[in-house]
Amino acid sequence: MHDETTSVLIVGGGLAGLSTALFLGQHRVPALLVERHVGTAIHARTPGYNARTMELFRAAGVEQDIRLADDWPVDRTGMLWVETLAGREIGWLEPPEFNTDQRVLAQVSPATWAVCRQDRLEPVLRAHAERLGGDLRFGTRMVSLEERDAGGVTALLEDRDTGARRTVRARYLVVAEGTKAEIRGQLGIGLNGLGVLDHRVSIWFRADLGAARRGRGLVLCMVRNTQVSGFMRITTGDEASLTVSYRPDLGERVDDFTEERCVELVRAAVGEPGLAVRVETVSPWELTAGVARRYRHGPVFLVGDSAHSMPPAGAYGANTGIQDGHNLAWKLALVLSGQADDRLLDTYEDERRPVAELTVHETVARWRSWFAAGPDAGSDAGSDAGSGAGSGAGGSPLADDLALTFGHRYRSTAVLAESAGDDAATPLEDPRRATGRPGVRLPHLWLIRDGVRVSTVDLCRSTFALLSGAEGDEWHHAGRRVGMRLGLPLACHRLGLGTELDDVDGRWPHAFGIAASGVVLVRPDGIVAWRAPTLVDAPERVLEGVLLRLLRRADADRAGPPAP
Repeated sequence: MHDETTSVLIVGGGLAGLSTALFLGQHRVPALLVERHVGTAIHARTPGYNARTMELFRAAGVEQDIRLADDWPVDRTGMLWVETLAGREIGWLEPPEFNTDQRVLAQVSPATWAVCRQDRLEPVLRAHAERLGGDLRFGTRMVSLEERDAGGVTALLEDRDTGARRTVRARYLVVAEGTKAEIRGQLGIGLNGLGVLDHRVSIWFRADLGAARRGRGLVLCMVRNTQVSGFMRITTGDEASLTVSYRPDLGERVDDFTEERCVELVRAAVGEPGLAVRVETVSPWELTAGVARRYRHGPVFLVGDSAHSMPPAGAYGANTGIQDGHNLAWKLALVLSGQADDRLLDTYEDERRPVAELTVHETVARWRSWFAAGPDAGSDAGSDAGSGAGSGAGGSPLADDLALTFGHRYRSTAVLAESAGDDAATPLEDPRRATGRPGVRLPHLWLIRDGVRVSTVDLCRSTFALLSGAEGDEWHHAGRRVGMRLGLPLACHRLGLGTELDDVDGRWPHAFGIAASGVVLVRPDGIVAWRAPTLVDAPERVLEGVLLRLLRRADADRAGPPAP
């Protein structure tokens, strides 16, 4: 017997866990989330969220609240290298990947980067997840996974204040515990990758850095002098952190970082011997690189740092984890509603694990190139700053930054590829030359609806979307009938001159690789699932067959093969 039931139990209330709860709520799936800490993050780590992540938050209705949550004064990207914060500047590390022209970014997305401290972002995510019906219990830990079978999991939870324990039966369990991931270990899921790259201690402190900053709006500062080597993360007010490495293999311990020593290190980094410093916390952590060998174990799924870990080089770790939760949420929602077969959930690992493998590889290369070589590492990293392509360790080319943000190509049964040769294509696509082919994020186009500008990205918020043109009336009507017959929310839109969505730039349908009579089916996450270049015989029957196959429904064969 158990004390309560829930559709989805999330263990971990950091960025990945809170985002998963938010995205489930967006799909009307109220999740139960437990987090052992009594509240959200208290430190200002992970400040950058890329434009693709902000598109997802935009669809969930939280983009503006996130942008209003922080007033972090940043006037230059990259990292400043100094002898001390108050002393001599050695140079700026500004890899081309950080310098994407905003005009170029505006061509590929309706969103932009957001700079928001984690301790201010997490309360926003929590509030919206709770508003959408999520049951978020902080100060609660999962004691053990009591049972795991084909029907779900049974977990034992404990209130850390009262010690009261309850058993919860959940259809699915989402593990968002972070890099330690005890549940992952209990399930016997190992990691592939380089493992531990460095041992570090973050000293979180308060001090008046106004004079040392000299009005510079910067986030990261790398300090190297005879007394200390490490990087400072500078936030608003008097909060900051200094992160330094230590060597356990040489007998160095976390206990060696006493308050007195931490104060000395901070003063040496700032360059003010008499600076008043109040040490808040000292947090040891390991810099690691790896990807879980499995993302799914029956009814259990890994997201965020529980699924992958990577060096802090471009905020890719946090963004990848948030996007994990988004990919999983819409699939869980369809399965729980009975509109899709449980096999659809296998595509979560099929799609997100390759993304993590590539991203970990890229962040390791960036970290080695940027931080190991010194402040000149970024200046010669690549001659084409607009492309964002640079060089990694050993001269190996880094992936284009926009492609790494927007251009991942999914290959799974939740995408209907167009040919065997198409499956063998490169894993990344340049969004500046988007093809609209299945497996990639749909191209961003500006349209006009009732006098208001809207992006194609905004047409896909929480349901499948069918996009047809002025010559696609048969597809449009077929979509409405199929959606009603399957009981599947399917947003049907017509794009082009004289339609509900005026294609002001005349880029549709060429940008999607179809003719005026063709159609594009887009998934709830904005990924192109299938397209038909032109009108086909029996479009209603073809479209029904496509949707049934994508949803892995047992009755998929009844509608016949999809159009070529």
